[in-house]
Amino acid sequence: MLRAVLKQRNVLEALRAPQGISSVVLSLRRFSRGRVEPLPKITFFHDPNVRKSMKLLKSIEEARTEPYPRPTKSRPTKSPPLTFDIQVEERIPTADEFSDLIHFASTPSYTIFLQDKALASYKTHPTTAKTLHEIVERDPDLLRWPLVVNWETEQLSIADIPDIKRMLETLVKKRDRVEDVPKEPPPPPKPTEWIDYD
Repeated sequence: MLRAVLKQRNVLEALRAPQGISSVVLSLRRFSRGRVEPLPKITFFHDPNVRKSMKLLKSIEEARTEPYPRPTKSRPTKSPPLTFDIQVEERIPTADEFSDLIHFASTPSYTIFLQDKALASYKTHPTTAKTLHEIVERDPDLLRWPLVVNWETEQLSIADIPDIKRMLETLVKKRDRVEDVPKEPPPPPKPTEWIDYD
């Protein structure tokens, strides 16, 4: 009983992270059969001045503290919260991080990291991670905030709510130990009869 109380106290202390720190890791640990399992790690590149960034950070933190997914009429059972580490970075990614992130992106173009207003000028069409970093270092408002990354599953969300939901669904499958079953290939097409027109 004492261990459970101490464990709960550590969780609450981790959730009360100090504000104004450029990099904060909020960490929970998962215990399984007497050993500590590593938790998935999500990095959240955050700008506290962007409303969407604040909203998405709150929704990700709620997935760690409240039942996820939330009960609905179609799924009335209450699920436990997700367990994962979240690293909040109040900075732009480095050039090396951008070069890694481009491999996780749905479109292999560095312009997807930029706001539409930035693309009006030919000067803001980055072709490398270094030029992208230089552009957003000069004006961080050109970056589409937030960038959310699950390094383990190589998932990236660029200010996109559906991508974050897919990222959290991947964590739900891992928590519930649901494996993706590969779809069976479609049956081969039926052969057509040979018609001899001669």
